[in-house]
Amino acid sequence: MRKKILVIGSGLAGLYFALETSKKYDVLILTKKEGIDANTNFAQGGIAAVHGKDDSFSFHFDDTVSAGEGLCHLEALKVMVEEGPSLVERLFSLGVEFSMANSGPELWLEGGHSRRRIWHAKDSTGNAIEKTLLSLVKSNSHIELRETTMVVDLIMENGVCKGVKTILPDKRVLKEERAQAVMIASGGAGQVFEFTTNPKIATGDGIAMAYRAGAQICNMEFIQFHPTSLYEENRDESMNSFLISEAVRGEGAVIKSISGDEIMKGVHRLESLAPRDIVARAIHSYMTETGDKHVLLDISEISLEKFKTKFPHIYGECTKRNVDLSKGFIPVVPAAHYMCGGVKIDLNGQTGIPNLFASGETAFSGVHGANRLASNSLLETLVFSNRAARFLLNEDEVVRGQNNREIKMDEMDCSEKKDEAETMKMKLKRTMWKNCGIVRMKENLDEAKEVLGEMKASLGGDKSGEYSASGVELRNMIIVSDLIIRSAYLREESRGLHFRKDYPQTKQEFSRDTVLSI
Repeated sequence: MRKKILVIGSGLAGLYFALETSKKYDVLILTKKEGIDANTNFAQGGIAAVHGKDDSFSFHFDDTVSAGEGLCHLEALKVMVEEGPSLVERLFSLGVEFSMANSGPELWLEGGHSRRRIWHAKDSTGNAIEKTLLSLVKSNSHIELRETTMVVDLIMENGVCKGVKTILPDKRVLKEERAQAVMIASGGAGQVFEFTTNPKIATGDGIAMAYRAGAQICNMEFIQFHPTSLYEENRDESMNSFLISEAVRGEGAVIKSISGDEIMKGVHRLESLAPRDIVARAIHSYMTETGDKHVLLDISEISLEKFKTKFPHIYGECTKRNVDLSKGFIPVVPAAHYMCGGVKIDLNGQTGIPNLFASGETAFSGVHGANRLASNSLLETLVFSNRAARFLLNEDEVVRGQNNREIKMDEMDCSEKKDEAETMKMKLKRTMWKNCGIVRMKENLDEAKEVLGEMKASLGGDKSGEYSASGVELRNMIIVSDLIIRSAYLREESRGLHFRKDYPQTKQEFSRDTVLSI
């Protein structure tokens, strides 16, 4: 009889892991989303992997190390760079329709890369990957995909993960699902910020539940703010910001002020193709000084016909949102995009808690260091989901000893009605954007800490015994925000994605990870 594995999340990390482990196990995928609403689906640019004759593993390795500013875990990075290309080829063989040119893939150039190595499916790479893997999952008799299901917590017994507790949309009581192993692949936490490219489901659930269970959480201060999300004056606050892919700059677009000055001129040798943290801070600084609500992405060097051909999704969305691309520019602002920190894993995706694995944006493998190099995220996800699957396929028993630490669970109530929870979420999001966003300093972190403390207190006291999906998300967003603030406090320097105005220099003493646990 086959043993059972649980997967939390249905992006690339969860779907690929499920497909591979289904060769030996029965797999149940639990996801609160419907269809393809995941961060994978929103990955426009692509997936970085060495392929061209002018490229090499050492070039990709060095580019990533340069972006990571002294914090990349070199062994994990070597694994990702060297094992990645064959796995991207595997995606191609599974049916992902990457854009082709002549006899091979059409490779894009993105910021921070010294070579063209970005495999893409026009400007909808994530969508192409997600649709292909979802189709394969749904046709696999050993995999069950259960949507609109909220995972509330892990089942922990004697320090070992034994499964998860869930609620359904129309229920407010817990149901247990037990399994041989659990993979957390629930994505990032961009929704803790007011402006984000992440979908509404990205509320940090996996990170929060792993933290409550005793896992180590690393480098939560390193949040990547994408420099070019579409600026919409009358944007619905409940909607995520629309991303304008870095690949547009790779094809010749330039970041300019409203008056037409090149903002990145003299800031970095790569100018508009500089690493994202540098570009985002430069835009933030300019907007703060001038009071302008946005800057411009000048696309006049790209013909409109070429833009339509190379970026059909962006063209369609801009047109739908009443942006006239014939004017030659797109109004843009930075937005929270990717979390480089997360649940600490080893080279096989193990979290340190027996039977518990993590992959994707939920996980911290260490490959990104202080700043993620563009399009390395899908590659990291693919490599470490594959490694976790290989580990499970080769193991008869997953448990490796016992973790007998005393776990102190939080005391926050999770039964808030949806309207009440959504109001508190928006307050949290605005607080985090204002005080723990692109530029930070102690007095702002103090303010954010105080607001979160008030929220925790308002949710304290006796638990009702009932749960609501919005209430659970709110609890998770508070926990993740607290982890980000505490990490930002501890790193009294500026490095990569983390910029402290009161500590603007990089310090050798902080050439280490920030590690938090209960």
